[in-house]
Amino acid sequence: MSEPAPLPANESERLSSLRRMNLLDTAPESRYDRLTQQAREMVGARFSMLTLVDKERQWFKSVQGLVVTETPRAIAFCAHTILSKQHCVVEDARDDERFSNNPFVKAEPGIRFYAGIPIRNSEGHTIGSFCVADTETHHLSEADLEALTRLAADVEDELQRPASLLQGQHYLDLEAHCYNRPGLQQLLQAHDFPSALLLELDGLPEVRQAFGSEAAALLLKETIDCCRQGLRPQDEIGRLSEQRFLILSGCPPSHLAAYGADLKRQLEEMPGLHRNLRLKPQLGTAAGPADPLAWGDQLNF
Repeated sequence: MSEPAPLPANESERLSSLRRMNLLDTAPESRYDRLTQQAREMVGARFSMLTLVDKERQWFKSVQGLVVTETPRAIAFCAHTILSKQHCVVEDARDDERFSNNPFVKAEPGIRFYAGIPIRNSEGHTIGSFCVADTETHHLSEADLEALTRLAADVEDELQRPASLLQGQHYLDLEAHCYNRPGLQQLLQAHDFPSALLLELDGLPEVRQAFGSEAAALLLKETIDCCRQGLRPQDEIGRLSEQRFLILSGCPPSHLAAYGADLKRQLEEMPGLHRNLRLKPQLGTAAGPADPLAWGDQLNF
């Protein structure tokens, strides 16, 4: 295996600064997902990520093309990026002594190309990387690299506007990359949501049986990511059961039906997937029940 990247000279201060942000182990946010999706499309890469480099892991605040939420720091490409002042570009990892023996290169997913831009927080510490990767070799033009750098600057701007999020993996559904039922409960105790949408995604067991668990998990994640991008800024989504999700919304109840129709249309028109690799969305609405978590049991389609 390749040697791990050396630690930054200010590692202790860097880690303290990262943890003061209260961003590790929080739910995905559409503002970051939009940027990683733009990077993925711009470069034509299979994967894109916003990573935070913790003491022994790199954790993905946003990830496209993968269902994992973290990987060991010892084999993370981004652990090298945080040592760079501008960028880390690897056109073919097999030819780079830092990565040629990396298990992500030698085995699945078989990474060949990687380009990462270091991400700095308001305290000036490099906390992670905004990156793209692929299983094919790539050459980035100067224009591509400048565009990727601009998107990374947008990420840094967003980090100046911290959101009020629940922190901790016990609040997250790691397969769907959203809140779980305890997370929804905590959100409902902390915030006032006047209405809700119940999202049913039919067909997950059938996709799993036909194409395998990995394909089903990736399809589920990308479907929830697509839904999240259509949500209002303060709305949240969480998983109630295998195929049922609850969207907690600040939308006025009088506008909720139209809001749900727009979300359903967005999911039905989700680009880039084979016609047989789609989940069938159904949406129901509710407003203000006495027991908020009973929303999932009350709604009618």
